[in-house]
Amino acid sequence: MRANADFYRVILGEHGVAAFVVHLRRLIDQVAMQRLTTLRQIAQPKTIMSELIAGYFGGALLGTIGWWLGNNMALSPEDMAKYTLELTTNGFYRTIGLDNPLP
Repeated sequence: MRANADFYRVILGEHGVAAFVVHLRRLIDQVAMQRLTTLRQIAQPKTIMSELIAGYFGGALLGTIGWWLGNNMALSPEDMAKYTLELTTNGFYRTIGLDNPLP
């Protein structure tokens, strides 16, 4: 991605190409739905719809990529992958150090 950063800044940026962003979101949603189908077979069932979870993940992922590009890729691709995985697996509260966010 680093080699094509200028392209992605233009296409995903504030004045980017909406059709590309929609297409990318659909691809991310499809991958997330496939992963959720597998994970739901081994996890305790929750009532949150898979489509909502996939949409949340897609938005978070695109937001993370947008932040990275908008901040001149201040972190290495490896660090971005590590932090994105941490946020995805641990959630926001645990990632910032709150083990029990609810009073």
